[in-house]
Amino acid sequence: MAIYYLNGTTLSNSTAIYADAELTICESDGFYSDGTIVRQMVNCVLLNVQSCPTCPDPNLPSEKIYVSTVRFDCPDFCDGTNYQITLSVLSSVTWANLTLGDELALPDGWYATAATSTDTATGNYKMINMLAGEITTIDVCDGLNQCTSL
Repeated sequence: MAIYYLNGTTLSNSTAIYADAELTICESDGFYSDGTIVRQMVNCVLLNVQSCPTCPDPNLPSEKIYVSTVRFDCPDFCDGTNYQITLSVLSSVTWANLTLGDELALPDGWYATAATSTDTATGNYKMINMLAGEITTIDVCDGLNQCTSL
């Protein structure tokens, strides 16, 4: 399932849909739905909201997962630095249900992830390693950077 990035908090209040978390690469022209509404995008501009009472399962992932900026080595998270986990990405699974092999539209590297916007010093988070768009490692960590592999 493809992962899309919105420049708003919902499809209704967004003006465009992107292929990357930095919101620099527009998705293809076409129709996008969240299961309730449908919008057409033309030249990186979403057109008016249309109701969709009989929409099939949406193509747009609806689960929000928060991630840190990318780090290139797992031990980077254990250096005592408090890393912010504030960038949101959409996923087809919830944060609690992330498993090895799940796909996220993130570049290769290590990320701290959480179900809500937080930081690595505040509470539980998961460190994931991404390789070719797929989760290859998951460690569950606490605010003291004590981690165990899943």
